[in-house]
This record gives sequence, C-alpha cells and structure tokens, in this order.
Amino acid sequence: MINIAIAGIGGRMGQSLYKCLQDTDFDMQLSVATTLPDDPNIGKTVGAVFAGNSEVVITDTLSADFDVLIDFTAVQSTLKHIQQCREFGKAIVIGTTGFSDAQLADIHQAAQSQAIFMSANMSLGVNIIEQLVAIAAKALHQQADIEIIEAHHKHKVDAPSGTALMLGRAIADSIGVNLSEKGVFARHGITGARQDGTIGFSTIRGGDVVGEHTAAFYMVGERIEISHRATDRCIFARGALFAANYLAQQDNGLYNMFDALGLAQLT
Repeated sequence: MINIAIAGIGGRMGQSLYKCLQDTDFDMQLSVATTLPDDPNIGKTVGAVFAGNSEVVITDTLSADFDVLIDFTAVQSTLKHIQQCREFGKAIVIGTTGFSDAQLADIHQAAQSQAIFMSANMSLGVNIIEQLVAIAAKALHQQADIEIIEAHHKHKVDAPSGTALMLGRAIADSIGVNLSEKGVFARHGITGARQDGTIGFSTIRGGDVVGEHTAAFYMVGERIEISHRATDRCIFARGALFAANYLAQQDNGLYNMFDALGLAQLT
C-alpha cells in the first residue's frame, strides 16, 4: 500500500486528487492532507469536509507519514516541500508550474538525492502531443511559422502555461535552438514582420476553461494544428496518481511522464 500525501487539499487539484484517489485501481491511500494556515477546515477530517470516509485530519504542517507527496500548489510552497521530502526521505510528484530557470536547475540538483517526478502537465494525452509537435517541428521548421496558443480559466496565475512552455521547449530542442532566444511572448503596436525561426505564444484567460493547447504550423497554402483539450480536471489527477504509483518504485532521480509510460523519445 502506497501512502499518499496531498498538498493543498482544499484547492481545485487537491480536491480532484482526493476524489480520484477514492476510485483508483492503484494500491494507495490518503495518509496526509495539508492546507494553508488560515484554512478554517484545519483540524477537520478530509471525509467530513469533502465527503467520503477518509479519517485523515487536515493540517497546515507536512508530517512524514507518507510515501509520495503530490504537489500542485505554488512555486515557493513546492520548493519548501521538496526540501521537506528530502529530509523525510520521501518521494514527490510535482505538478506545479511557473518555476524560473534557476529554480528548475535547483530541482535537477535536488533529484540527485531524492526521487522527484515532474511534469508541467500530468495528462497522458498532452505528453503524447509533446512528442508529436517535436516531430512536426523537426520536419517543417524551415517551411513553417510555429505558434503555440493556450487557454485556461480566469484564475490561473502564470502565463504562458507550463504546458505551453513544455511544448515550446520540445519544439526548440528538436530544431536545435534556445527557446529563451527564439520565443516571442508578446506582440503589441508596430512589431514589424515576423522573424524567421521564432516560436510565438498566445495566451487566453477566461471562464472555467480547464486547459487547451494548440501548436500550429503555418505554411504557404496550408497549416497543421496539433491540439489537446482537457474537459475534466480529473485527467490531471489520474495522471498524477499514475506518476505516484511509478515513482514509489524508483530510486533517486528526476522522472517525467515518458519515463512512467516506458516509452523511448520518438524524436
């Protein structure tokens, strides 16, 4: 039995994780549930607050009574949780986005002494299209103008989304360029003609959109669009539980969804 800790049990993803955990076929159970210090639900059981039969008490302090922590919180909270998991000798699945390059480098360093699973998107489908866009970019980048369009609910705090950046990095890596140099993240006013070899990003925020991503390859007389649309937040929760089940069996290191799927890089 794998004991699961959920960070941010009161958030959208925390609640979705709890819901999916009750129905999963994996041999796992909730053992720790944390929340913010000002949450009025501290001291109550998860089952009493969010339904179900869980007797786990909601707390604002992470204890060591778990095997894998699943974290979809915020950058600073996640960085703190990584350190705590290292001290506890526990594994962590990270779905948080918005890390800086320096913070990502720190996470890579931390993975030398602990098991970390990290993906900007836990959807199995998104991780497949990551490879598809890389293949398309490798074949078409000399003929195509490449744009990434993403849409999310109005409450999302970072832009572009971590998934959009993940797709952008996959494209950049496949054609041998640096995304920080070739990415175009804003257009306003007199911008001049589009520069060859750039990768454009467009961001939409509104309503309750779970997540939509399209990589478009614009050519003369035709275009290719590779898209993924999430309609249920549970796909991310199910993917995170899949990742936790995989990570619980791994040694120290940094893992992603393609590792968990057991697939070689298609590109």
